[in-house]
Amino acid sequence: MRQLQRLDLSKNVLIFLPQAIGRLEKLRQLDLFSNRLSSLPLSFSQLAQLKWLDLKNNMLDSQIAGVAGTCVDERECEECATNVVRFIKTKAAEAERARQENIMREKRALELQRELTEKENAERRRQKQELKQRRREEREAELRQRKVDTGEQEKSNDPYLERSQSASKERHAEQQGSCSCLLWILMLFVVLLAALGGAYAFYCMPDDRVCREQLTKYSQQGTEFMDRFVEQLKLSIESLKRKLT
Repeated sequence: MRQLQRLDLSKNVLIFLPQAIGRLEKLRQLDLFSNRLSSLPLSFSQLAQLKWLDLKNNMLDSQIAGVAGTCVDERECEECATNVVRFIKTKAAEAERARQENIMREKRALELQRELTEKENAERRRQKQELKQRRREEREAELRQRKVDTGEQEKSNDPYLERSQSASKERHAEQQGSCSCLLWILMLFVVLLAALGGAYAFYCMPDDRVCREQLTKYSQQGTEFMDRFVEQLKLSIESLKRKLT
């Protein structure tokens, strides 16, 4: 009934109006006297052509009742229509803003939930990657240790290495033997010098000056030779020590 212009619903004990009432685009006069209405639908704001409205003797809430007025004459009923439509339009705008805000809140909540899910997935992927990396490193370390153990076992079973070690021990023993031989030679030389000095002391007479001079000469030469020999022996011993270390 989009062409309807006048509608009288007075004294019908109505408790609500349908949302579809906003489709009455040509409605100009509406009588709702003596019903049980407590509120009006938001679609009431679409009645742009409404010029007359009577809401007396209803159970309206205080806000709508204050806007509707008393409607005891034609002028007040016209004001009632204008004021009520404007009031419902404001309520509809507030409801629309609330709906939009609710939509935005739900959208933000969904975005936050999506971000949280993405972070959780990223964290799980990172942990999984770290676990893979740790396992890979453990396997590589295990392989390296196996190679080391295998190499040591091969070295222990290598006859060439054993022969080399034996040869090294033999060389070490030979060097020690050489050092011992040098020490024995030194001791023999000392013994010979002592014997020679004793012989000269025994055969030379106390008043034989020539013999004493000869003995002193031989003693000095022996001492010099002994010093050179000791110095050479020290150098040989140092060389042997370096070779041994």
